[in-house]
Amino acid sequence: TKPKKRRTGNETKDDIDPLWHISKEEFVVKAILEHKKVANDRNLIGLNKYEFKVRWAGYSAASDDWVPYKNIELVPDLQAYITEHPQLKSAMIETQNGVSSN
Repeated sequence: TKPKKRRTGNETKDDIDPLWHISKEEFVVKAILEHKKVANDRNLIGLNKYEFKVRWAGYSAASDDWVPYKNIELVPDLQAYITEHPQLKSAMIETQNGVSSN
């Protein structure tokens, strides 16, 4: 039998499971539809207190989802959405500065 490889603690995901990236699903945001404040937690700052309803590319409205800011912060359309919704601008500044106005 083949001996088991000892783990050193420095393994990458590919070392442990070479197929990990194949099973990881990635979805593309088609549009950001709306937002809602979901947390009054003092530990959360700015946009992290919000969830955004998104439409996924290739999916119908039935598949729309509420997702936390941290999951879509790199979506290119997010900046335009924030610009269109002035109430989010102060939250964006809080996020950038790491300081809450509450």
